[in-house]
Amino acid sequence: MAESNYHPTAKPAVQVQIVGLNKDLTHETKKADWRYEVYFDLSGIPSPAWTKIFLRQWKRLNQTEPRLWDRVAVKEHYLVIYRPPQEIAQKHLLILKLAVAATNKTHQRSVANQPGNP
Repeated sequence: MAESNYHPTAKPAVQVQIVGLNKDLTHETKKADWRYEVYFDLSGIPSPAWTKIFLRQWKRLNQTEPRLWDRVAVKEHYLVIYRPPQEIAQKHLLILKLAVAATNKTHQRSVANQPGNP
């Protein structure tokens, strides 16, 4: 994953991508249950609807690991995962990318089906 400090426009985005790891914000914490907050820059600011879909997709893709369900958050134009960086790189990054892709697909369909959209 590339290092990034990307800052998107303030307009909520329909399609969102993980742009890179934000090393400036990623840090170790004193919280014993997760110890790290790892920040990924997103290509845009997700809407509340996108965020809700993403959290559902994250749970769906981690059905056998409910301990991970609350270890991810969307904050402004960041995707934050509360796990050690090595564990993210080895186990969770692919799932994060799959969840983002599935979310984009579902969100795009829901936006297209809204009244007033062709």
